[in-house]
Amino acid sequence: MTEGTGEVRESTVSAKLAMVFAGLLGLLTLLNGVNGLKLVGDVTDTARLVLLEVFLFATALSSLAGVALLAWRVAAGIAAVVGGAVVGVLMVVTFFILDSIPPHGGLSQSGATLLGGVTLLAVLAFVQALRRGTQIWVGRA
Repeated sequence: MTEGTGEVRESTVSAKLAMVFAGLLGLLTLLNGVNGLKLVGDVTDTARLVLLEVFLFATALSSLAGVALLAWRVAAGIAAVVGGAVVGVLMVVTFFILDSIPPHGGLSQSGATLLGGVTLLAVLAFVQALRRGTQIWVGRA
């Protein structure tokens, strides 16, 4: 409450946390996507690499666009952050399924670390983007 007015001031913490988590998600996926482009000629399973790159760049683009839109207090930023988070989680599910099919036989340690980080950041960005404080931040509530 603000002093003497009786008004309840809404917190901007959820909007700022949504921007932080979505920004970290976007940077993580962008850096891994750029790193994966170097492997295009060396990999035997090119279709799998292309699918991973599409997921990584789609997550990065949507998440980083959502951060910019939320910073400008545009309501579409919420949808962009949520879209990036959903694509990131879909990437994780897809690659857990693909890595369980022979001849792959399981994730490498670096692959598991990437997918774990994407899952954590995607869920946190998703939840913070949909909180009431974020809705108020962009003027939607």
